[in-house]
Amino acid sequence: MFAQPHEHRNAREQFSAHPSTTTAVAQPEQGYYSHYQLGNHFKQSGNPIQAQIEYQAAIREVEQLRAQCVIDQRAHFLLDKQKLYEEMVDLCLNLQQPAEALAYAEMVKSRTLHDLLAMQMDLETQVQNPANKSWVATLRNLRQFHAQLVESYQEPTQSTIRGDIVAPSQPPAIQRVITYFEQRITTLWQNLVARNVGHLPKTVSQPIPVLAVQTCLQPDTVLVEYFVIQDKLIAFVVTPEQVYAQRLPVTLAQVQRLLRFLQLNLKTVPQSAPEHLENLTHNAQQLLAQLYDGLFAPLQERLAPYQQLIIVPHGPLHQLPFHALHDGQAYLVERYAVNYLPCASLLPYCTQTRPQRLPKEATAVALGYSAGGRLPHAVTEAKQVAALTQGEAFLEETATIARLRQVAATCRLLHLSTHGNFRDDNPLFSGLALADGWLTSLDIFEMRLRASLVTLSACQTGRHVIGGGDELLGLIRALLATGTATVVGGLWAVEDRATACLMTCFYGKLADGSTKGEALRHAQLALLKGSHEAGAKADAPYRHPYFWAPFFLMGDAGAL
Repeated sequence: MFAQPHEHRNAREQFSAHPSTTTAVAQPEQGYYSHYQLGNHFKQSGNPIQAQIEYQAAIREVEQLRAQCVIDQRAHFLLDKQKLYEEMVDLCLNLQQPAEALAYAEMVKSRTLHDLLAMQMDLETQVQNPANKSWVATLRNLRQFHAQLVESYQEPTQSTIRGDIVAPSQPPAIQRVITYFEQRITTLWQNLVARNVGHLPKTVSQPIPVLAVQTCLQPDTVLVEYFVIQDKLIAFVVTPEQVYAQRLPVTLAQVQRLLRFLQLNLKTVPQSAPEHLENLTHNAQQLLAQLYDGLFAPLQERLAPYQQLIIVPHGPLHQLPFHALHDGQAYLVERYAVNYLPCASLLPYCTQTRPQRLPKEATAVALGYSAGGRLPHAVTEAKQVAALTQGEAFLEETATIARLRQVAATCRLLHLSTHGNFRDDNPLFSGLALADGWLTSLDIFEMRLRASLVTLSACQTGRHVIGGGDELLGLIRALLATGTATVVGGLWAVEDRATACLMTCFYGKLADGSTKGEALRHAQLALLKGSHEAGAKADAPYRHPYFWAPFFLMGDAGAL
């Protein structure tokens, strides 16, 4: 039986007087916390409607507080408040409100990236205010010194894996100095961005309209968004006409366990002899089949009529190659063209807004750098991409950060084939090796890219650190924030020759007029099945997902 109004007042007085709302919680957040505790009280008392009202009030308070944060601190602000949104999503599901549940789930997914795109923020560290002149000069000097220090102590290996530039004998003292400068650079850059852009307008963010996402879906396309509530997993299925929600039978802990086994399998492949690959492939398929059963099989009936899937992962699921899930007969990529988004709210920006702003003189540019001859196929790949796209190739000593800055603003298509390095300790310094240094996430934030497609043909370029509010921190986020409609990145270390085969086939299909999603799918299937079109013999050992599945497409899967 629902509580009466006087019981509501008594509950409010009780929680307002509770020590946890006056001492354990910071003063500016007392209002949010009181509403949140009241919501929990009414939920446990069997009054879901009143609980929803209190959760809504708590979320309004959180959004008002979040609006006070400078842009780069907004993700961290949500880190300890996600439980509130989880409770609201769970309550909406219990009340049979799937669209409302999805809207609240979207409020804690890559919101800072969404703000950057919505407000068209400029993150360049330029002198926008004369008072910042000394800050900009200091930041540039620090970055130059850091780049020289890293270059001096870098010891590349002889591996043909596009990610094995490491410094195994780097003295600990030097590493501490590098880390110190990286921390100074990060702090100074964040402060300078705050000074340049100030606070965003003090507006209260509303739940993202699901209808805005649905209007961007083609008739043959369905969006599947995952959301984690503690250890439970929810899947939202969004079609152009309807929103469905499904509680999944698998727990997050079970998924993470299977994902760890899959990652161990993938790491074993490069060191394995060809005769062992068949067993490794079989083992990988078994793991991917278990993941399919838990994450995808319960949705299959609703997804069957569609040809294209947009996957929006959550938390650890961002590291899972959904396109490689196996149903016991075939991989998911054999049935669907699959692309990804960090949150559904970015779909309008990827499919409509950004491509329309491309300059008329936009061109195709490919950069290929072999790191002293260690990756010969990277250079060949860049040449072939430039030929297939009628673009320009910058190879070896001409493949520089300086050259990229010159051409970035007029690139419709940008391809980078080189070594990659993922930095989970500081994602701003994840990067790609070029002739004059490392192209980092920080460098990309400062470029004016409006490309329809950027391909990062290197190792681990699609990996992220997951920040507060499910914010993806890494190279792909930086590219999307600068206006790129589509990014192709890799989830793990990739082999040089197999990658070159896949990319050549990918761009060949793009040149024939295929959409970005269909072209990548075709290239992956060609490598998987040993097609000559992918430069592989039928008996080539590329059937293991390690070779064909690392790359995925984030953003718009449509035409160039």
